[in-house]
Amino acid sequence: MWNSRVFFAALLAWGVVSFATAQPILPALVQATSVDAAMQVIGAGKPVPSGHLRLEFDDIVTPGPLQVRVESLLPGTVAMVLLSGAPALGASGNATPTAARPSFSPPGPTPTQRPGAVPELQPGYIQAWPVAAGTAARFQHRIPQVSRGQAFTLLVQAQGRWYIVVRELKIARPARSK
Repeated sequence: MWNSRVFFAALLAWGVVSFATAQPILPALVQATSVDAAMQVIGAGKPVPSGHLRLEFDDIVTPGPLQVRVESLLPGTVAMVLLSGAPALGASGNATPTAARPSFSPPGPTPTQRPGAVPELQPGYIQAWPVAAGTAARFQHRIPQVSRGQAFTLLVQAQGRWYIVVRELKIARPARSK
């Protein structure tokens, strides 16, 4: 597993960040409370949507752990960042206000409002991976708990540019027996 020092060293070696900006990136990225804030921290600007990125998980899941698989087929991939949430600007560059995004959560109390509930996944940073030259840009990550529908964003740096893919997760609720 990559710790923050190894991650910084890898980003420096691959030219993703300069020494002057390397130290504050990971702490600021981890503390980002939105996809837009995370994109600003890493300097992604306006990432380009790409069909060469894979962000895979089951389309509809029950509340609980979620296995996420990420992959970049872009040559020259040097870094991948997985985030919870979607950027305020849609893939087409048009503004998509948070209130206008579909919510797949049923009405009523959220799981975090129930006694003994596992906290919900908050928007922002989930995981980052540096990618060594000549290696496959393919990783897996287990999110311990998802309890509501939400978006996930994958940002990839390749060939000096940032690329993006966003996917929505839907949560199935078991039918109640009468």
